[in-house]
Amino acid sequence: MYANSRIPENARKDLLDAINGVLAIDTADSARAITAFEDTLAAHLRCPYMVSAGSGSVALTAAMRSLLPERSGKAVMTTFSYVATALAAVHAGLTPVFVDIEEDTLQGSAQQALAACREPGVVAVVPVHLTGTLCRWDAVRERARRTGIAVVDDSAQRLAALPADLPSDATVFSLAPSKTITGAGQGGAIGFADERHVRAARALLRNGNVGKFRHEVAGYNGVLDPIVAATAHVNLRSLDSWDTRRGAVISRYLTNLSDHAHIRIPDRGRDPRSSKFCITVIEGRDELVEHIRGRGVEVDVHYPLPLHLQPCFRHLGYRPGDLPVAERTAERILSLPAHQWVRDDEVDLISALVREFLDDRDGGATSHPPSESRRR
Repeated sequence: MYANSRIPENARKDLLDAINGVLAIDTADSARAITAFEDTLAAHLRCPYMVSAGSGSVALTAAMRSLLPERSGKAVMTTFSYVATALAAVHAGLTPVFVDIEEDTLQGSAQQALAACREPGVVAVVPVHLTGTLCRWDAVRERARRTGIAVVDDSAQRLAALPADLPSDATVFSLAPSKTITGAGQGGAIGFADERHVRAARALLRNGNVGKFRHEVAGYNGVLDPIVAATAHVNLRSLDSWDTRRGAVISRYLTNLSDHAHIRIPDRGRDPRSSKFCITVIEGRDELVEHIRGRGVEVDVHYPLPLHLQPCFRHLGYRPGDLPVAERTAERILSLPAHQWVRDDEVDLISALVREFLDDRDGGATSHPPSESRRR
């Protein structure tokens, strides 16, 4: 169940009109679509400075390089995220330091992150707002502020303003097709707190260009495509209503699944924003995935292998068992579609398929009264 295939005809027409609008102007003027999108996104997210990029991954790298031009040191982050979180640090010249997650929320452990920040050489912390749930890390941010450590929020799965009491040097967003807002392709954006870093980021994303054929740093081509900007700009008008609908989908899943004894639902906090709904099952996750897909429903696993065990980070020296909560969660987690086009009857069908499989595996229906945390 992918959202783009569900776009209503009237919304599709608006997107095509935006594309045609870009194609109708000279290439030299197409940057206006990018500027217009940046300005609208900045206003919506109450961010003083916004820089768009060709993808969320490119944006995250540019944010780190802009804040940390020395390109050395360590970056503290959760092990339970998409690989781009850590690869951005590597491409910025930093060494990832992974921490385990909290089982109740799936967010990176604030306690472990705070301990890691006391290690020598730490220059950045990367709170990741997994599945659209806010990662506060209050004590980590406070220590970073006092010690000069950069705070780069990976908000790829949460297109929303950070609360005013959470200081951040840069917040990175994604416009990828699986995210809450997308365009006709990949895209990303960086919200900066300080104008000083905007020029550096823009230069990096334009091959280091600071003037015609003058290149100050070794950058790369990471600008946002104007067609993506124009179509994302159209979709941005619907963000609030889509967030409301996704919230209703998530609430329906909670009603349908929270009482099952073999299902654990992470505490999503008071303001969840995501296009997927994650659960963990006590056992049989892979068979459950095949059971649901066998009925023509697309579900996925985010993520089947924590970052510290990925082959590309083998050189960092982590071993199985080092971060046990994330490793256990990776064997049990399942993502159910929760985008704005999912119908209530489809939520009920998916829920029934999950319960059917778990009940059959257990030899009979098993349920318990939902706890307060499960209802949220």
